[in-house]
Amino acid sequence: MDASKINVVPGERPVVTYRTPEGPAELRPRIVIGATGRGCTVGRQVGITMRNSMHHWGGGMMVEDMAGWPPDVQAMGTEGDVMFMVFPQGYGRARLYLNFPTVNKHRYRGPGAVERFLAAFELQCLPDRGKAVTESTPAGPLSVWPSVSSVPEGPPLTEGVVLIGDEAGNADTVLGTGLSCAMRDSRTVCDILLDSSDWSPAAFTPYVSERESRLERLAFGASIISRLHVEFGPAAVERRRRVRRLMARNFAAQVTGLLNMVAPEDVPEFGFSEFFAERLFRETA
Repeated sequence: MDASKINVVPGERPVVTYRTPEGPAELRPRIVIGATGRGCTVGRQVGITMRNSMHHWGGGMMVEDMAGWPPDVQAMGTEGDVMFMVFPQGYGRARLYLNFPTVNKHRYRGPGAVERFLAAFELQCLPDRGKAVTESTPAGPLSVWPSVSSVPEGPPLTEGVVLIGDEAGNADTVLGTGLSCAMRDSRTVCDILLDSSDWSPAAFTPYVSERESRLERLAFGASIISRLHVEFGPAAVERRRRVRRLMARNFAAQVTGLLNMVAPEDVPEFGFSEFFAERLFRETA
């Protein structure tokens, strides 16, 4: 379609204008589903604002030629000043991710950034110091981003417009739940649209309520994971050791680690309490 300069005006019959190589165009649909990601293009145009916070930066890249890495083994951990993730995709391919402190936000940008990114996986905790990763071949661009958590300051919708996915609010990317949330949003909103001819904002109350609760849990869990795995230095290392000892003694302490495996509502309620967070990070644990 090659559309550009897209603009959305909300209303009972929203207006979408855009430009194509053939000239300007206009649509007047019954409803607009905003799904432009963390840029929140549609949300900003229709007046939906976000409360943002950031703990660290992240980066990711697809690689190939990782024949020396077992295809059924995922790896993640923290060493030095990076939290790393290695997710095999089959056929010698893998997705690589790093989370790192904001002071290093320029480290993986500019000339030589890809080489520095791969070199960061030369870690004592990986077999052969990560040789299978550091000698892999880039199979896509390197993306680097501020790992921002965005919570809408009100419902993620207005008359004639409903937001889904990251545009409707998102947790820190350290959880890796963005795609699953987008798919769940899509299913829920689609069910509402197919169930009734009423597409007013009130009809989406169940979606808004469920999503608000889900995002609150994801954001809380991400804050714990970030504090545990994406903070660095001697004090952070000792904190991880204390928490690991606590987890070894009490399996329930691993509760927030379930968030990228099961739906937030299936995670025990106590894992989202301030009492739990205080107990987890208590220095005498």
